[in-house]
Amino acid sequence: MHAERRSRTGHSLLAVLLALVLLAAACGGSDGDGEGAGDQASGSSSPSASSVSESASAVAEPTEEAEPADQPETVDEADAVEEAEPEEPLDDTVVIDDSPIDVGRVVALGEDELLANLLAMGITPILTSTNGGDGPVGIERDTAGIEWVQSFEINPEQIAGLGADLLITTQGFVDQAGAEAIIDGLAAEVVVLQEPDIRARVIELGEALGIPERSEALVASYDQALAEARDAVDSSIVVSMASVYDFAYAAWVDGPSAAPATVVDLGVTLSPGPGDLANESFGRVRPISEEQLPLLDGDLLILLQNFELDSESAALEAASDTPLWQAIPAVAADNVVVLDRIGYQGIEGRIRLIGDLVAALEGLS
Repeated sequence: MHAERRSRTGHSLLAVLLALVLLAAACGGSDGDGEGAGDQASGSSSPSASSVSESASAVAEPTEEAEPADQPETVDEADAVEEAEPEEPLDDTVVIDDSPIDVGRVVALGEDELLANLLAMGITPILTSTNGGDGPVGIERDTAGIEWVQSFEINPEQIAGLGADLLITTQGFVDQAGAEAIIDGLAAEVVVLQEPDIRARVIELGEALGIPERSEALVASYDQALAEARDAVDSSIVVSMASVYDFAYAAWVDGPSAAPATVVDLGVTLSPGPGDLANESFGRVRPISEEQLPLLDGDLLILLQNFELDSESAALEAASDTPLWQAIPAVAADNVVVLDRIGYQGIEGRIRLIGDLVAALEGLS
């Protein structure tokens, strides 16, 4: 399998020998099929010495509207031939080849992030696991026609009956779902991605599928978006990240989850940060007590909520009326932004997240 490659090439500008053309016209040059001066100027390659001579002597007769010149114009030799400057590349945008590619019947058990990255590389699974209540979430690509199951409702018999050629999952999903004992034999081949970091995991995915060029381009597009965003972000700003669940408060202090990991990648400091609070697991501290809420002391408070759960919306509304919530510095300064915790899946989701984070940081009051 080979990914398509795209390239851009520049065009060179043909020099115009204006003095020779006018002189030939005044002397009544011979009829012929040679190109006119205007056509030569728009050519895509420089002529040889012989083609310049032929063009100078093979000039079309003047049209009825054209008046012959009494005297040939005098043109400075320096102006007669102008060399065009080589054109710069249009831009350095990373091109991702997402054209459909057939690697057989694929089952993806890695929640919405894995599905998002597969779709971005041109692969559509026949079945996926998801955190969404009504199907895949946080993905802007077309997921219609993909069978889905919620992550906590995996049915081995259902999957085995699909006759899949390849089952792809992640070690994190296997550990959380307790699926170690059930995944073997569910497809002709089973791939368990081991890398915890999303960049390395996407590269690992591309290599497993035999399309490393596509995965490398996908990661490069994320790094390019980060580089552009860093120029627009004040790195001295401190951010706090939290979630209000219907049963507890939580603080996000580090990756690997999308939002805190992307903030860290932007070079922005999280407070609290890694190691500042007890009970940290996978970058999240849950629960934190109501008395600990003022420890969310950043210039900006980003709340990561699940927009699909009405219970979380109700919990946030109730919390916002409490004195300790009002004591959070960013709340007092009205610098609070609410983002969808599961709304930015895969590399493409993180690129969208970068845009929303930059907008939030630039909108500080």
